[in-house]
Amino acid sequence: MLMQEKTSKKHVIEKSNEKELDVTIEMGIGKLKLSGGTEQIMEGKFTYRGEGLEPSFEYEKDDDKGRLVIAQNSVSKWGQSFSAKQDWNFALNRQLPLSLCVELGTGKSELNLTELNLNELTIDAGVGETIIDLSGNWEKSFKAELNSGVGKTKILLPKEIGTRIKIEKGVGKVKADYFMTVGDAHQNQAYDTADVKIDIELNVGVGEVILEQV
Repeated sequence: MLMQEKTSKKHVIEKSNEKELDVTIEMGIGKLKLSGGTEQIMEGKFTYRGEGLEPSFEYEKDDDKGRLVIAQNSVSKWGQSFSAKQDWNFALNRQLPLSLCVELGTGKSELNLTELNLNELTIDAGVGETIIDLSGNWEKSFKAELNSGVGKTKILLPKEIGTRIKIEKGVGKVKADYFMTVGDAHQNQAYDTADVKIDIELNVGVGEVILEQV
């Protein structure tokens, strides 16, 4: 089977008068690199192979709230499964309060969330390797639900901000060096007295999860 050529396109959603954001990212097969740092709603480069496999972008505003869904188009034929592999590298707005949901399939993902203004966070990791960087200098508390899949998930967390991870574990492994165990949770030394706290519900599947303080 001939290798289909790659297509790369830049995509920008400009900011207008939004005061908060709700973003959902759905990737089936490929590599995702997500960060903060843009003044726009979203901007980045999206690479894919084959016709009809360009990711879809749905954006609407409800009063002063923006709702964005970025999704990989479905693969209708088995022969397209390799071509469906995509490479997304984009940034979300750094200032607007953000509810973020990321649903991953198969591949490698680097989620650098340190420059975002998170209200809440949900990540479903699929099959592969995932890095979730939450080591930012957060100014307000938020909650997160992280579901690991099959593979390796590394979660980077700040030392100076209170962090507590409640764990539900299947057959997978959790490595949590330098965290204190309190009941069914791990927490850092800053948690009890911190004004800003990150509370995480972590569901561990088959793979390995590494909790690392930085």
